Amino acid sequence: MISCGGIDSDAKKAAELTNQSIRQSVDLELEKSQKTYHKAQALIEKHKNTKTWNEFNRLYKMYRDQEKASL
Repeated sequence: MISCGGIDSDAKKAAELTNQSIRQSVDLELEKSQKTYHKAQALIEKHKNTKTWNEFNRLYKMYRDQEKASL
């Protein structure tokens, strides 16, 4: 299945921001972590309750887990 570039780039960016937020929390950079988390959530919310949600969510989880595995 070929993804629309916008969906793929949003999913990848949201995953990167999610993982960055986790790293910032571990490093006790809590204000930065919160801001980063909200950026990720904004991208996620953009696709919720739309026809792009299933594809976005699949890609988001793939990118998120891929990056976590390499940490």
